[in-house]
Amino acid sequence: MISVCVLHIYSCITHVSVEREAQTPTLSQVSEEHRRRLMAHVERLPQLADEIGREPWAEVGARVAGERDFVVGTLIPHMETVDAAVHPEFDRLTSCRLGMAPLEREHDEIRKLIAQLGGVCEHLGTREPTPGETIALNRILVKLYSILKVHPREESLYVPILEHNLSPGQGEAIAVAMEHASRVVL
Repeated sequence: MISVCVLHIYSCITHVSVEREAQTPTLSQVSEEHRRRLMAHVERLPQLADEIGREPWAEVGARVAGERDFVVGTLIPHMETVDAAVHPEFDRLTSCRLGMAPLEREHDEIRKLIAQLGGVCEHLGTREPTPGETIALNRILVKLYSILKVHPREESLYVPILEHNLSPGQGEAIAVAMEHASRVVL
């Protein structure tokens, strides 16, 4: 009877362990999923920039607002999680306090561009943009596109280094935090 109970407990533990492994994505999986979702939005930015001043603002402005909502609601929480969890860990692993400084500067620039985009859109409201505002919106969207097109690729270069050097528990904790941050709005 005792051996049957032990066998049952072992079976339950194994099942829970396998189930947990199946449910917990790796850092690579989470990073790739974020990159894939982000790129779908990033690829829309140049087209939106081209449409400003050519299409009615009521239509284009709604699409611009939708993309801004995505970056504010999904990208910024992701960046904050990466800044708080991944960057310090990478710096610790590489013994380089400034190892992530270039990506952190890009995060700062992304935040500034998003704030500028929000400011111009709020200022415009529903009226058509002036030629100067059209240029400003175009500049913001193209700059945002140029950074976001390359930035996820750069981030992905750090993932194998982290996975190789972190314990499975540390990698899982970071992956779970990043996955949670991406689900804040979606």
